[in-house]
Amino acid sequence: MSYQSLSALVLLAALSACGGGSGNGSPPPVTPVPPVVSGMTLLAGNVGGRAVGTPSLNDGPGANARFLGPAWLAIDAAGKLYVGDFNGTEIVRTITPDGTVATAAALQPGSGSFTPIAVDGGGNFYYFLNFRLHKKAVDGSDVVVAGSGSVDGNDGSAQDASFASVMDMTVDGNGNIYLADATIVDPSSASQRRVRKVTPAGAVSTLFASDQAAAVSAGEPVGPGGAVAVDGGGNVYTLDNDVVVKITPDGKVVVLAGNRSGAGSIDGVGTAAGFSRPHRLAADRDGTVYVTDGNSTIRKITPAGVVTTLAGKPNTAAQPFGTPVELGSADGPAATARFNVPLAIRVGVDGAVYVTDSANGNIRKISGGQVSTFAGPSGVANVVTGVPGIDSWVGSADGVGDAASFNQPSGIAVDATGRIVYVVDMLNGNIRTVDPTGAVSTLTRAFTPNNLLSKADVSLDGAGNLYVPDISNQVIRKITPAGVNTILAGQPGVSGGDDGPAAAATFRYPATLTADREGNVYVFDQLSYVLRKISAAGVVSTLAGTPGEYGHADGTGATAKFSFPSRVGLTTDQAGNIYMTDGVYIRKITPQGAVTTLAGGGGQVLSGDSHGPFYVTTHVDGKGANAGLPNPTALTIDDDGNLYFADGATVRKCTPDGVVTTVLGAPGQFYFAPGALPGKIMTPRGLAIRGRTLYMTMYNGVVKVQGLP
Repeated sequence: MSYQSLSALVLLAALSACGGGSGNGSPPPVTPVPPVVSGMTLLAGNVGGRAVGTPSLNDGPGANARFLGPAWLAIDAAGKLYVGDFNGTEIVRTITPDGTVATAAALQPGSGSFTPIAVDGGGNFYYFLNFRLHKKAVDGSDVVVAGSGSVDGNDGSAQDASFASVMDMTVDGNGNIYLADATIVDPSSASQRRVRKVTPAGAVSTLFASDQAAAVSAGEPVGPGGAVAVDGGGNVYTLDNDVVVKITPDGKVVVLAGNRSGAGSIDGVGTAAGFSRPHRLAADRDGTVYVTDGNSTIRKITPAGVVTTLAGKPNTAAQPFGTPVELGSADGPAATARFNVPLAIRVGVDGAVYVTDSANGNIRKISGGQVSTFAGPSGVANVVTGVPGIDSWVGSADGVGDAASFNQPSGIAVDATGRIVYVVDMLNGNIRTVDPTGAVSTLTRAFTPNNLLSKADVSLDGAGNLYVPDISNQVIRKITPAGVNTILAGQPGVSGGDDGPAAAATFRYPATLTADREGNVYVFDQLSYVLRKISAAGVVSTLAGTPGEYGHADGTGATAKFSFPSRVGLTTDQAGNIYMTDGVYIRKITPQGAVTTLAGGGGQVLSGDSHGPFYVTTHVDGKGANAGLPNPTALTIDDDGNLYFADGATVRKCTPDGVVTTVLGAPGQFYFAPGALPGKIMTPRGLAIRGRTLYMTMYNGVVKVQGLP
C-alpha cells in the first residue's frame, strides 16, 4: 500500500495558575493510556456470508450458516452430512440431522487442488493429500490407505499404486472404496475416465475405463465426468458423458440409461432417456440412482432404467445442451423448485436426497416430493445478477457495519490520522470511506467498473490526495480531499508504453500503484512488465524493466526483469524505496531504479498432476532466499520499515533485512475466523497499516486487526 505521512503528535501540559486545582502546585493526575487489545474484527460489509458480530466461521443453525463453494458430500451411518466446502482450499463442514453446521477441518490436498471426501459405516473419514488416499479414523489416527504419491495412475498394491485426478469417491458396506479417477490421454488430450476400487488392505484395481479420445473423435458430447456411486448390492455406477453406466459385482458393464446423441435432457427408459452433461450421481441401497444434471435438475433412475425428473424444471420435450434453463433457489413442490448448478448428491439414511447447490451456496434436501433448504441461505436474490446465491450480500449500500455492502473491494489506504479508511469498491467503480465506527459512505465514482479486473489499487500522498488506476481506460486518476476527480496521466482508451508528459504518456494495464510523500506516483504496468514513475512535475518515465520482457533478474533500470504476477502489490518507505510483490518474490527498487530481491525463492517442492511433474512453491518462513512465498499479493509497510503482505490464506511480515514470518491466518485454510490472533482469513485483496492496526479488504468486507505482531 502507499506511504502516508504521519501527523506530529503534540502533548500540551496545562498548569493551574489560580482558582483551579488544589492550589498546592502539584501536577494534575495522569490518565493511563489503555493497552491495545489484540484481535481481528469485521469492521464493515460481509466476508463470505459472515455478518458483523456473528459467531465463528459461518457456522450455526441451518439458515444462519454460510458456505463458500460446497462441492462434495458424504453421509455417515448416523445421518450426519460432511460437506467439502471449496474456496482455494477445502474446508470440511458437518451438518447434524437438525441442520446445525460446524467446521470440522481444513484439508490441504496439495498443489492448490481439491479432494473428494467419503465416510464409511464406522465413521472413518477418507480424503486425498498429495495424491495419496488417507483414512482419518474415529480415534483420531490418520494413515495412508494407498498411493505412492506419483501421478501415473497405476494399479497395484497400496505402496505401488498411484492416482491421477480423483474427482469423486464413495465407500461400500464392506469398506471398499470406489474412485472416479482420470488421466490425460493422447492425441486429443481428453481425460480417460476410470472407476477404480481400493480394498481395505489398499490394493487398487480398475473396474471400468471410458475411451474419451474415441468419444471426442466421434463428436460425442463430453460431459464433466468424475462421478461414482455404489448401491447395497455392490453394483457400482458412473457417468460416461451423457450415459449412466452400471458395473455389476461380477464385472459386467451395462448401460443403465442415457445415450450419446447429445439430444439433451429427456425423460424415458434406458437409452431413450437423455441427460445434459450430468455432474454427479448417488445410489440408494435398493439400486435407485439419482443424478445432478447439467441443466440444474435432479434426475431419478429406477433399477429398470426408467428416468424421470425428480426436482427442478420439468422436461416436456428434448432440451439440447446449451438450452437456457430456469435457475433459482425456490423451495417447495419438486416440480416448481429450482436449483443453481447442483453438484454433489447423496442419499441419507432416512431416504432423503441431499444436494450441494453450489451456485446458491447451500445444501438442499428432497423428501416426500418437497424441496427445502437444509443449510445455508435460501430464496434471497443476488442484487447484482438477480439470481439467488452466495453473493446475495453484494451491493453498494452505505451504512454502518454489515448494513453497508461492497462489490469486491480491493485497494485500501488509511489516512494520516488513522481514522479514515479509503476503499476501492472495484466492481462498483467507487471510492468508499470507512470511519472508526464502521460507517461506510461513498466518496466519489472513480472509474469504470470491469468484471475482468482482478485488482484495483488506491494510494494516498502526504497531502491527502488519492491515486487510483482506472484500468479499463488505461489512465491514472487523482482525487483531491474535496473529491475532485481528474486524470493524472495517460490517454483514455489508448494502450501503450510511451513515456513523456503525463497527458501524452500511455499505459498497458496499470493495475497497481503507490505514492511517496513527495507526490511521486509509481505504477506497475502489468502487461508491459515495467515499473513506471509519474513525477510530481507530471512527467512519466520507465524506472525499471524493459517493455515486453519478463522474467526474474536483479539489476538497474532496463537490465532488471519482473515476472508476470496476476496481482502485484506496491508500497514505498520513508526513504523513497519501492517494494513490490513479484511472482514468488519480494523485490526492492531504489529511487534510482536499482532492483534487488529481498525475499522469496525457497520452499520449492516437486509435485505433479496428470500432465506430468512440476515444482511448486510452498509456504516456508525464513530469511531471504530461504523463504517460500507461494502467492504474495497485496503489500503495505509500517513506520519501522516492516513489510506486511498477503500470501494466500495468510498475512506475512518481512523485516528490512528479509526475515519472513507468518502473523495472520494459516496456510491453505481459506476461511474467516475472527477473534484472537492469528485467526483465519480468506485472501486479502488490499492491505493498509497505521501504527499497529492493519486494515484488509477481504471478499465483500473490511477487516480490522489490532495488536499486530
